[in-house]
Amino acid sequence: MAFWLHNLEEGMARRENGLLRVAYVEIGATKRILTLYWTNQVDRYWQ
Repeated sequence: MAFWLHNLEEGMARRENGLLRVAYVEIGATKRILTLYWTNQVDRYWQ
């Protein structure tokens, strides 16, 4: 799976009092989620 790392992308969205972050890769016409996490440290991670 190491060959995926060059296609790694991240999405972020503000949700309630925190931030939802999703790391994913595109494989052909599909997106595969690698990890999903929520944090309340919005100022630290919001880009």
